[in-house]
Amino acid sequence: MGGYYDILLKTTILLVRQDLILFFEDEGTDRSEFQYYEETNKGHGRLEKREIWTSTQMNGFFEKDWPGIAQVWKIKRTVKEKGEEKSRGCLWYDQFIKKEGKC
Repeated sequence: MGGYYDILLKTTILLVRQDLILFFEDEGTDRSEFQYYEETNKGHGRLEKREIWTSTQMNGFFEKDWPGIAQVWKIKRTVKEKGEEKSRGCLWYDQFIKKEGKC
């Protein structure tokens, strides 16, 4: 039985993380294939907005080194406290399809 597993790209995988940042931030990237979702929650004196962009466009780029890649995504969190916006930063992920075995 198959499943999925995710890799959070922190500074330990610096070159891959840089490639994803360039991909998602590049104005020349074709965003028509992107999936996008946002959610906003209010509570505890703050307003928090979470956004996610997903794409399969980088699969060919990463397939040689990471077979089974399914998609990449970027998550951005923004918090407003007392009217002041504070970005909580972005997270960059790869998602792979695990073809066999247990997750």
